[in-house]
Amino acid sequence: MRTGTKIVIGVVLGGLLAAPALAIPAVFEMEVVEINGAPITPSTDVTVNNGDQFKVEYFVRSWAPQLALTFQVRVDGASLFNGLAGSLHLAELACADDVDCQGNGDDSATCDVATGLCACRASVYVVANNTDRVDYIFFNIPEINAPDCTSAQAMARNYGFGATLFNPNLAVADTGSRAYVGTVILEVDDDACGDFTVGILNDPNQTFLLGADDEGIAVDLSATITVRTPPQCATTGACCDRATWDCVGDVFEADCAGEWTEGVLCGDLAPPCAPRPTFVAADPPGCAIDARQPHDPDNAALRYGWDSFVITLNADGSADSLTPADFAVAQYPNDTPAPPAVVAVSAVFGNTVEVQLSGPINEGKWTCLSLAGDASQDFCWGHLPADVDSSGDSNPSDIIAVIDCINDVASIACHPWQADLDRSGGVDPSDIIAVIDLLNGASAFQPWFGRTLSPRRCPG
Repeated sequence: MRTGTKIVIGVVLGGLLAAPALAIPAVFEMEVVEINGAPITPSTDVTVNNGDQFKVEYFVRSWAPQLALTFQVRVDGASLFNGLAGSLHLAELACADDVDCQGNGDDSATCDVATGLCACRASVYVVANNTDRVDYIFFNIPEINAPDCTSAQAMARNYGFGATLFNPNLAVADTGSRAYVGTVILEVDDDACGDFTVGILNDPNQTFLLGADDEGIAVDLSATITVRTPPQCATTGACCDRATWDCVGDVFEADCAGEWTEGVLCGDLAPPCAPRPTFVAADPPGCAIDARQPHDPDNAALRYGWDSFVITLNADGSADSLTPADFAVAQYPNDTPAPPAVVAVSAVFGNTVEVQLSGPINEGKWTCLSLAGDASQDFCWGHLPADVDSSGDSNPSDIIAVIDCINDVASIACHPWQADLDRSGGVDPSDIIAVIDLLNGASAFQPWFGRTLSPRRCPG
């Protein structure tokens, strides 16, 4: 696929030569007149593509009151590299014989039959007196002109051309019209990409206009020409359509109607081109409060509590691709001590995963789990020892609640995490003693009487 390159052929602000400054300096100008050998209306705004050849003509005007004797112009070679990628270079013109290379009026240009290419001087030249180019600055005046595409300067792509009159007494006066001075044909690299601002070399020893006394004439080099291409580069990537969740690889950004990621294939997209999962259910369920002993009765360092949760995601979720980095943990009312972190995510079945934490959730806190970057949907779990009725408060009413659970007359669900206070695996009279010990702070427990989970993260 051919890709285009936008080129801004501009002339950088020039300097002054040796001559005293003039109120209005002479002006060098340039414009594109051909693309791929086809004449166009001379323009300061054209479009090219990779592999295209375009002809740039140069002009000078407004050198009065001085008389013009000599000129030289060079392309700023560095500017042929200032796009996003690739470069521009002197065009290589195809030929079968010398005649093919001399149509520009330079009879010295030859054809290398072995390569089928013209010598480089066929692409940088001055159309002089052997043509009807009547706008040439030295038309019908004995002069000598020369292109340069082989010197050290030209090897740096500072391609140049110039001319001088044999007789200083024939130096040319400004007629009020611009005068042609030379031509350069440039070619767009196959891998060129982006916007190029091509200028004239701003060096008074390389680009200049001399008067009849060989004194320098001040030169203004501020003209510009813009050459545009389609807004795309040679780099391709993956295009994910977030409406249909279809992914197409190896496409240009300009051809992507969805979300484009440079330099990757569809299978390498992170996050993948798939609907973002949402939470549907959890085990234990969201808003559950663990009322059981937070640690061993005789050793507070031996902590107990929930350290993993089973999460079911929506049917369209890509659960298999989830990693710990896809989850976030928050703790309320504060982060002291720090909440546990997600350390592993493993698939259970379908769109259900088990999220493993680095340790039990902290007592006296709400711990909330969400997808990273989206706290709008989360599941929260509390750990409030002795809060059998899940009211968010630990108080004597919880003693009645555990008795009701034992007698199977409770108005609450009596889940094991509510009523199996001593973590024995069953709900029995020993849990009455356990809830009293938790409220009073017996053994190694701190007293939980009057403690609350605040602020509330769940209805209730």
